[in-house]
Amino acid sequence: QITKNFICGSFAGFVQTLVLSPTEHIKCRMQMLSNNYNTPRDAVKHIYKEFGITRGLYRGWCCLALRDIPAYGAYFCSYDITKQLLLSEIKKRNDKMKPKKESGKQDMMVASAIAGGFTGCWTWAIVYPLDVIKSRIQTSPLTALSKESRMSVWQMGKDIVKTRGAQHLFRGLNVTLIRSVPVNAVLFPVYEFMLLRLNGQQQH
Repeated sequence: QITKNFICGSFAGFVQTLVLSPTEHIKCRMQMLSNNYNTPRDAVKHIYKEFGITRGLYRGWCCLALRDIPAYGAYFCSYDITKQLLLSEIKKRNDKMKPKKESGKQDMMVASAIAGGFTGCWTWAIVYPLDVIKSRIQTSPLTALSKESRMSVWQMGKDIVKTRGAQHLFRGLNVTLIRSVPVNAVLFPVYEFMLLRLNGQQQH
């Protein structure tokens, strides 16, 4: 089951990079103070016309794939493991109660919320340096004459450490973690709730 979750999660991560990469690129460009685009549509038209798809719209895809493919595999895998461990502990606690308490939907929601918040937090903590490198790649000059445009993911990471220090790879991580905990603590319980409701309807 663990291997299955990791493979399925990794594949989902790969598929979503195909959609996320150009939108992330445009978002990063639009957030730059020096951007010359009035709307995201203007940015898409200009980048596609001047630089094409692979060197233009999908700039930074390799770094995004390195971030998201293993991260999504670990994300779904660790969520399931953590949830099952929590449910096991809750069941042990309920078995010791007098009268004995049966584990129910509420226990599932609690375990799901804690597992989701924990999973989202530690996954982001691991892949965050790649997110910083990705953003740097996607905001560097697109022209082939630019030194940064010819850098690989590894070279860009080394350049960031050399010019700004290793701590820059984790700049903004605290805000990301603060956001990640409640977002994932809500996401998974809603998923589990809807799954229970749909399974219940199918049984009737």
